[in-house]
Amino acid sequence: MLKLATLTLVLGVAFSASTWAADDVKLVPSSVSYKISMISAQNSQVQDVEGGMVDTSAITCDGYKVSQQMILRIIPRQGGRAAVINSAGTMLEGLDGLSFRYSQKTTVNGRLTESTSGAAALTGVGQGGQARIAGKPEPVELPAGTLFPVAMTNRMLQAAVAGQTRVETRLFDGTTSTPNGLSAIIATLTKPQDLTVPADKVGLAVGSLVWPVATAYYAEDGSAAPYMENRIILMPNGSAETMYMDIDGIKLRLDLAEYKKLPVPECPAVGRH
Repeated sequence: MLKLATLTLVLGVAFSASTWAADDVKLVPSSVSYKISMISAQNSQVQDVEGGMVDTSAITCDGYKVSQQMILRIIPRQGGRAAVINSAGTMLEGLDGLSFRYSQKTTVNGRLTESTSGAAALTGVGQGGQARIAGKPEPVELPAGTLFPVAMTNRMLQAAVAGQTRVETRLFDGTTSTPNGLSAIIATLTKPQDLTVPADKVGLAVGSLVWPVATAYYAEDGSAAPYMENRIILMPNGSAETMYMDIDGIKLRLDLAEYKKLPVPECPAVGRH
């Protein structure tokens, strides 16, 4: 299962660049669609990959709901039938960042190839907890410092706003059966005119800045080399304007096609993490 759900949480920031403070970062709901194209492929049997992805986030009075659907069409070099991969999933995370539920299904040419679901909880902020994964009788221990996807995105945004250049944490997002190490390098600020889409199209104010971010995922088995690496252009609304991914030797580019800010519910009290 791809880590796109974690990488592309479509969350916005409710402050302009001129008034940001690291503690002021707040997430608001939005919907973002991307066009997917292939850069290169080590597999000589792959001619091309094309497709699209839609991420939709919502905030309820109880938590964050992030849903995603990605469709990839893999075209073989020697002709024949293209493989159509359809991956769809939903994540629910508490406003306090202490609870998490997820489900994901993937089909290839209409045939179910993967299905996973589970739930996890932390005993407190910065503390450990447990995850229970469908089909596994024993719970998975989550070490202290583990973050769920929205909390991780929030941490990365706060680090960028504060001028930090590196984020090191543990992430549990359900894409693997154990938490993973995550290392993110946040590069020098880039002006929004360097974006491939107009700033006003993605809800950015004049004077907003963006951050190139390189992310590496490490298995908990102590492996020195990351098992997956990504690069994104992180916008101040929390979305990725452009993403570069390497999946099993196939290098893909995801370009933002449409951005839509969604309404925020009126709740008695809004939690944060």
